Amino acid sequence: MKRILSSIIISIAVTAAYPVGADEIESIVKNIPHSPLKVFATENGKNLVLKYRNEPFFIAFLNQDWNKAFIEGSKYLEIYPGDPVAMMIASETGGFTHRLLEITLYSKKYHVTDSKMIIKIVDFCNTYLAQNTNSSMAWFLKGLSYFYKKETPQKPLAAFIRSFELDNKNAFAAAFAGYFYQSMSGETDTDVCEELIPLYQYALQLDSGCYPAANNLMMCYYYTGIDKKTIYNAAWELIEVSPFSMHAHSMIVHLTSTSDIRISPDNKGGYSIEPKQSLNNSQYDLFINEIEKRFSGSPYGYWSFAKYIETETDMPYLALNFWEKAYDLAADVTDKSFILCEMLNFCYLRSLGNEGEKYYEMAEPYQNGVFEAEIRYHRSMICFITKDYKTGIDLLLGGLGQKLLFTEKYYYLSNLGTLYLMDKQNSEAIRYLSMALEEYPYDVISLVNLGVAYENTKDYDSAKKYYEIALHSPESTGYKQTAKEKLKILEMKLKKLK
Repeated sequence: MKRILSSIIISIAVTAAYPVGADEIESIVKNIPHSPLKVFATENGKNLVLKYRNEPFFIAFLNQDWNKAFIEGSKYLEIYPGDPVAMMIASETGGFTHRLLEITLYSKKYHVTDSKMIIKIVDFCNTYLAQNTNSSMAWFLKGLSYFYKKETPQKPLAAFIRSFELDNKNAFAAAFAGYFYQSMSGETDTDVCEELIPLYQYALQLDSGCYPAANNLMMCYYYTGIDKKTIYNAAWELIEVSPFSMHAHSMIVHLTSTSDIRISPDNKGGYSIEPKQSLNNSQYDLFINEIEKRFSGSPYGYWSFAKYIETETDMPYLALNFWEKAYDLAADVTDKSFILCEMLNFCYLRSLGNEGEKYYEMAEPYQNGVFEAEIRYHRSMICFITKDYKTGIDLLLGGLGQKLLFTEKYYYLSNLGTLYLMDKQNSEAIRYLSMALEEYPYDVISLVNLGVAYENTKDYDSAKKYYEIALHSPESTGYKQTAKEKLKILEMKLKKLK
């Protein structure tokens, strides 16, 4: 396997990227801030609206009907197997909702699929390959199939190499082949990284929007010890390709910080960044200057750094500062709505009451249209802070049945049930928390709160049952400790009642 990937490059010539234009992309996906179509943005693109406006998969995508977009995109690929836009929509929309969990509950082992979508993806990939054994796209989809099934790296690696052999213009096949080769051979191994740098560079020559290549190239630069300026520029170029890349933000902070930040692969296939950091004034000014230079007039630079600061630093007000800058720059109503949801969620998680109330009021005018359910959900979270439970209940009841765009339905129902619980309406709490668990049976918060609701109604057997299920849920959360404490107190209470 040694040097098999870099040897592929020697015999092939650099060609143009897939033809999809940045301006056209922006006009089409303005209602979908994190659209996977953004990865196809190049300077010499064609107008996607004219090309795809009558295609069912594209119409479904614009309507954010992910299930239909996946199915119709798959059908389109059977007729046009090399179409990159249909391929991306078919594969990425299938991944919007899938979650595969292997859990242990008491003495039995269950294989739980939260969505049937992953089965559709794998079945489609296998069927497509059987019909198109000499198609680069077929082997690419087979590689995705192996990835979704969490197969060992050798299988997707072989599939992506075969895809690239059949079509040496497929930048994503090259990038994914490099990624799985690196996973198998050693992500931090200097020799492996040096071997793969030309492959990732070639993929980016094919398609400047190939974010896996941009990400892996940055990390290979880092692990081979190349000069800091090259790594720094690669990190900013990655942010331009994929604005919400936490790897890129972490690398930039790492390179500009005087403290010891460690970046290393974790056991989940990503990277861990330790410890949480602070930013000094010079770093702040540097980031502002780079954002204004690279994202002039666009909210995405500030928005992306807000997400990084939220996750990897202990500076909540700086995160809000960046979000507010993004909000002011956002010209699109949907972008503004999305940013307000981000800020409301952040204020809830950090218990920032004053700021939460401020954004609560700012969000009210946006509580219409496609974002209605999302705005209602995130505004209701502030009602937990203000203890205005009845208003929170009214907000969520008003959004029941409306389409959620990026929040799981069980979260929505769980919050409604929890608000009823806080308002001492136990029967309604039981109703909606039970509905939440029908959507996702292992949500620890719903399980514990349902136990509390039953305990409040003196149905101690049911309360004990749900505390125990919460304790054995596969979800990793500190709320399990609450379940343990609730169960202990309940058992003591039951002993006294005997």
